[in-house]
Amino acid sequence: MNYTQKILVGFVILCLSTQFTMAQISFAKGDWETIRQKAKKENKHIMVDAYTTWCGPCKWMSANVFTDPEVGKFFNAKYVSYKLDMEKGEGLDFGSTYGIRAYPTIVYFSPDGEMVHKTVGAVEGEAFIAYGTDALDPSKQLYTLQKKYEAGNNEPTFLRNFALALQAAYEEDLVGEVANKYLASQSKDKWIEEENWEFIQQFTDSPDSEPFKYVMENEAKFREKHGDDGVDDLINRLVGNEMMKVIESQDEEALEAYKAKLKKTTPEDADAQIARLEYAFYSQNEEKSFKYAKIYLDKYAENWDELNQAAWTYFETTDDVTILNASLKWAEKSVEMDKNWYNTDTQANLLHKLGRHKEALKIAEESLKIGNEAGEDTTDTKKLVTKIKNALK
Repeated sequence: MNYTQKILVGFVILCLSTQFTMAQISFAKGDWETIRQKAKKENKHIMVDAYTTWCGPCKWMSANVFTDPEVGKFFNAKYVSYKLDMEKGEGLDFGSTYGIRAYPTIVYFSPDGEMVHKTVGAVEGEAFIAYGTDALDPSKQLYTLQKKYEAGNNEPTFLRNFALALQAAYEEDLVGEVANKYLASQSKDKWIEEENWEFIQQFTDSPDSEPFKYVMENEAKFREKHGDDGVDDLINRLVGNEMMKVIESQDEEALEAYKAKLKKTTPEDADAQIARLEYAFYSQNEEKSFKYAKIYLDKYAENWDELNQAAWTYFETTDDVTILNASLKWAEKSVEMDKNWYNTDTQANLLHKLGRHKEALKIAEESLKIGNEAGEDTTDTKKLVTKIKNALK
């Protein structure tokens, strides 16, 4: 290789190295004051990745988002970017000063060092660029909006942007109030419009709320305009959240009150929802758990894994023949829905426990084959086959 070629190769390597460096966010080094001075001098906003060393989503962002070429191009042009560990050095005071309560939190500052925006949680590159864009826009900056809100601004577009900014920052204390004010600024007949429907899906958190009641009163119209999936997701999420509160309370008066509410809010689906609720509510009650499990699992369960889990739980915890026979039916129903190693293994174990060894052996050998083909650890199934064969001797 001659001298000219060596220079050319060196130039190519330098270019590739430069391209690699520019293909990701370039985080500035130094203390917080140095970063502030650098941003002021360059007239750039500051983006701070407030992280911890043990935070999984923080590591994911560093590996997958901060290295994204498009993300790097945007932030390197618009920001002085800085990483700060919240559990040591300046990070301790920074976290206290700027209200960092979850990780990762991305905090944005103006070139003068004033906090203007904040978001919480890991997001994909496209969303991260969108957040960074919002942080440059006074009409979408969280803390700029908060000052305007405190000054009395209740204009609809402003309220919408403020609610979205609060949600992205996990500012739960205020987001509900602002979201409700936005929806109240829209006449109810406009709640069905696409933008407002998306807002209702994002911000409605209780079956007792006006938006949810309105959707239920006009369910057919919402389904016709927006499809079943979104309406079903909203109902299932809100009903599910309320159910969890009732289940955790273990208060039978609360249970009865919520059953009455379900009959009013979701009359067509109330029986199934009530059966599901009672099944979960009494799951830890030795006297009542099987009664309510049987009602729900016999008639309403539509998930193979749910059926299989219930069947396996009773296999492990009881010798009652009545309960074991019911559990076998749930395992068989699970197999009909989706035949796999898990539920065939459960089915074989129940048959064996019930003394039906010939049937158990056939199912256990089939389960072993399915499990091996799927790459499962079939050690216990092999042991079961041996046990059944010994029982047949």
